[in-house]
Amino acid sequence: MDSSQEKDAKEANDSNGLSEGCSSSYSNRLSFDRILQGILVAPQVTYKALQNTPEFFNEKQAAIGLVLVSLIGISASLCQSAGDIVPLILLKLVFAVFSSIMSWIIIALFLFILARRSNRFATVYSVLVLTAWAHAPLILFPPIYCLQAALGGIAEILLAAVLIWYVALNFIAFKTVLEVSYKKLLTSAFLIPPVIAISLVFWTYFLVSYTTLRLLSLLI
Repeated sequence: MDSSQEKDAKEANDSNGLSEGCSSSYSNRLSFDRILQGILVAPQVTYKALQNTPEFFNEKQAAIGLVLVSLIGISASLCQSAGDIVPLILLKLVFAVFSSIMSWIIIALFLFILARRSNRFATVYSVLVLTAWAHAPLILFPPIYCLQAALGGIAEILLAAVLIWYVALNFIAFKTVLEVSYKKLLTSAFLIPPVIAISLVFWTYFLVSYTTLRLLSLLI
């Protein structure tokens, strides 16, 4: 019990330390590479630090999130387009970027609505930024796609692991904003239809982009 309290106190101190640093100069201290490292290594502490720094959420950070989500969609699409004709490559690019952005916006909007209904702090910019950074693990998709032939069956395991990582980061983002336990959050995820719908949208994107378009390329 004591060790659990000490762990919580340590995370709170780390979070407060990071947020205090960015309160004085958040634009310099919370750089892209620092946030990326924090999200991948210590997501809970990083999300708390960002949430505790309201001035961090602005148009610039939302634009960075848009670029991050778009680049992930573009890179994943290009890695799947080797040997395809130009029209099909362009079709994949448009579909990948559109699907990535729409999935991101839907998840962010849902988090915003839940936060407002729960009387938690949330702005359009804050939910967009927090959920955009949940896409960070997806930067591993392109290299896995490109090395798929060499990796063999391991590639499918790695892709699944990356997707689970992505979902986990979204759960941490939701928990941080809503200030609820993981148990309650997981229960809500299974009971609330919109969450299931969002998950289906995300999985459908990868299913269509990776399977259907691949079959289309064979036909063309």
